[in-house]
Amino acid sequence: MNKRVYKTAMYLRLSKGDDDLKTSGKVQSNSIDSQKLIIGNFIEAHDDLELVDCFIDDGHTGLNFDRNAFKEMMKKVDVGEIDCIVVKDNSRLGRDRIVTTEFISKTFEEKGVRFISINDNYDSLTAGSSDKNLIMPITNLFNDNYSKDISNKVKASKQAKWNNG
Repeated sequence: MNKRVYKTAMYLRLSKGDDDLKTSGKVQSNSIDSQKLIIGNFIEAHDDLELVDCFIDDGHTGLNFDRNAFKEMMKKVDVGEIDCIVVKDNSRLGRDRIVTTEFISKTFEEKGVRFISINDNYDSLTAGSSDKNLIMPITNLFNDNYSKDISNKVKASKQAKWNNG
């Protein structure tokens, strides 16, 4: 019996690049390099995953899905070139809890895409109903709140600086 091999894409995203990106001459940020290493090692360790492409949105927010590499990846999903997506964790896919959960639990499933989030220990192929309906939405809620909390802290800091001249 032949084991199914998934045509796998790694998806990497970072909201804001490393501060040294502009001055060091580096092509991508340290976090992107780290994500690529983690996902690459994961894929190599699983003989049912074949890496076919890598999509990187470096310097793009996770609060919406209007990202060039993400859109290109979804086009390849639509034509059947990709049937598995691997991310380091859910927050790399997105931080908007509603849309991210929708992609994971509905869109990917409808398109026959296996979704793996390494650090969240989630694999749609083996996930039970509590993973899909309880754990995943809670994880995405925390990711969403983290973005809002950071935004509020940045606004408060800027307001304090403005008040002090």
